[in-house]
Amino acid sequence: MLPEFFIILILLTSSPKVDSLSSEDDTRITVKGKRFKSSRLVISKTKLDEEIKTNLASTLIDIPEIDILWSPKSGASIQASGFDERSFKIFVMGIPFSESYSGHLDISGTERGLFSRIEFSTGISSLLNGPSSAGGVLNLTPKSKCNKHSITGIFKTGNFNSLHPDFYTGLNGCSNYKNSHFNIAVSYNNTSGYTLPDKFKTDGIYAQYHEDGGVRNKSAARRFNLSFHSSHTLNSFNTIDFFSGYSSSPRQIPTFESSNYVRYWSFSEYSSLFAAAVWKKKFINTKLVNLNVSSFLHLHTDELIDHGDPSYSGITTDSLAWFAKSSYENFTAGISLMPEFRPWDDGSVIFKIQHKFDQHLQRELSVQSYIDGGSYDPWEKFHAQTSTAVFSYNHDLKFCVVNMESSISFMALTAREIKNVSYETMERKIPGTELRLKISRMWSSNILTELSVGKKIRYPTLKELFTNHLGGNPDLDAETAYMSDLSAVWKKTCGVSGFQIRTRLFHHLINNMITSYGDSFSNTGHSQISGGILSAAFKRKFIIGTPVVFQATGSFRELYTRDLDTNRPLDYRPSHSFKSSLTIKLPSFFTVSADLKWYSKQYAWWYDTVTSTWIKDILPNGLITSFLISAPVYKNAAVTISIFAQLTNALDTIYMSGSLEPRAGRTLFTGIKGKL
Repeated sequence: MLPEFFIILILLTSSPKVDSLSSEDDTRITVKGKRFKSSRLVISKTKLDEEIKTNLASTLIDIPEIDILWSPKSGASIQASGFDERSFKIFVMGIPFSESYSGHLDISGTERGLFSRIEFSTGISSLLNGPSSAGGVLNLTPKSKCNKHSITGIFKTGNFNSLHPDFYTGLNGCSNYKNSHFNIAVSYNNTSGYTLPDKFKTDGIYAQYHEDGGVRNKSAARRFNLSFHSSHTLNSFNTIDFFSGYSSSPRQIPTFESSNYVRYWSFSEYSSLFAAAVWKKKFINTKLVNLNVSSFLHLHTDELIDHGDPSYSGITTDSLAWFAKSSYENFTAGISLMPEFRPWDDGSVIFKIQHKFDQHLQRELSVQSYIDGGSYDPWEKFHAQTSTAVFSYNHDLKFCVVNMESSISFMALTAREIKNVSYETMERKIPGTELRLKISRMWSSNILTELSVGKKIRYPTLKELFTNHLGGNPDLDAETAYMSDLSAVWKKTCGVSGFQIRTRLFHHLINNMITSYGDSFSNTGHSQISGGILSAAFKRKFIIGTPVVFQATGSFRELYTRDLDTNRPLDYRPSHSFKSSLTIKLPSFFTVSADLKWYSKQYAWWYDTVTSTWIKDILPNGLITSFLISAPVYKNAAVTISIFAQLTNALDTIYMSGSLEPRAGRTLFTGIKGKL
């Protein structure tokens, strides 16, 4: 069986999956009528269209700063330069698109065909993105135009050793009508079960927190996603965008702390609905040049059932599991106002005010209540409100561009009792301030350097504050990160050849980092994340009877992480990683590509309260290889149809992700894609 983790990894064909040698990949800011380049990576529509991309995770995996960790119950999660997904924010049209309860977004089920542009920035990104983004920011821009009417689709299947082969299907439709644009995308993914190798028995050293070994033994994980976007140009100065998305995926399952008891969870699909609206207005002949107003809401619901044995014959009666069933409903709504002024020719000022309201409802059936034949306990309710005010100033100093930002925000919490355990503080406010200074210098048309320093914060999520532990963890403090980044980009184009080198050094100190041991969250004190990234890309076009495009890339990341209080590396962060790709394209015939990804050993330490000992877990070196061949079978002015085949893990290396679950070996997928 080929787990979803490999589905994420095998859809890769080129350098950091960014058309890094094209001018459309440069994000710019405008000061004094001039546009200045930025080092942010941009995945353009050209690259998204020409490669076999089925979801958001497959689009991101080759970016050097990003690691994708996958669990069959948690979905895909992101680590950017050592930060986990809780510090990494995903935006659609500049609006946060994630679950308020845990910060988790199942990007495995997000259909990528809806988007025409993906911008990625890591480290100390702009404070305009709001708090809790120390790990980086991913902004997805939906398509705003297309041919009058177009449809694209993809179908793939594989893992033919299984009685129920995995398959994925996605469809994207796009249409223009007068001054309006409409775009809809739907996808469905089914991942079948596989047999866990003997080395990874559920009671073995590799399975202390095994989440039941994942998708195996005829079980299956199913993901469904439906997204819609429309853009309306009212006149030359006013546009309105609407976006909505619905996803159904296996819910996130927490591990349970015990060396003598392991939980067996049923698959429980969650439902998540997101909707947003953005109004943009331009002004002329005034110091106010732009005004953006946006609002959004996010609804989420799921249920979890715990079983006492892997046969799933009944709900557990083990006293170590303090609840046997749980149900959650989460609601998030927010609004923001962002005017941009240009009071001077050489400077621009942006203000942003935003407010977000989170509500988490949960009910749990305790083990004792289940034994006595009781029903769900009443709903417990938790509230959080986050308000943020941001000031951003860009100034052109002729020889460089300076960006100075500051923000102030606070998170107000209201908690009720849970299981008759009252909190000492029923209302609590967590204030936070952030600062950022960024200096950019274009030494020539080919060389860009950037230096950023500042302070970022991450507020604890409602999950970290109030769940996964009897009585919750309501006294958690916000994380504070002191960050510095230095990056440089050199790009050279010579006729039909292009070459690019990117490098980045970063050093981050984090106070009060929130970690979890078993089912309890706590602030660790002081942590460090430092490292460097070097990547290179080469592209050349030949004419050998037909145009031939040759691309080669490589990137290496060195990462040093440390919990300074315990003198241990942070959990599940590879110290070294290497990614490379080689692609040859004959547009009239076929495309051939090969990819290799290698990660060094990863470590984690879990504190077992039963034995009062630390358990050390080791994830072995990971080596993932993949090969792809794609060939058009029909093409005219209106229709293009291609077939493809993908062989993954050709060296048959067992690999484990941060979910502590082994991956299957060699697997073949085939499929068809088309455009009308």
